Amino acid sequence: MVVGDKAMAVFEDTHPDKEQKLRLYRHSIDRNSGRPVPVKAEAEMLPYDMAAEPLRQECQHFLDCCTSRANPRTDAKEALAVLQAMIMAGKS
Repeated sequence: MVVGDKAMAVFEDTHPDKEQKLRLYRHSIDRNSGRPVPVKAEAEMLPYDMAAEPLRQECQHFLDCCTSRANPRTDAKEALAVLQAMIMAGKS
């Protein structure tokens, strides 16, 4: 689940319907009534490439970087930032 200030994306890999695995909810907050009131939106189904296996793509990218000596999309610096964010989230 990824939550932003304009929408929320939900990926549910175990959902039996392949067309409903990736959904976008454009929820909002109504502030006109004097107090914030959540307004729930219907889910929008988002298309994505279901044929590509994420782990296979990740491993292939790693092998390609090893072969070509190219910089990876995410490096150790990025991994450290993610780890620090996860530690802080766990503490809160």
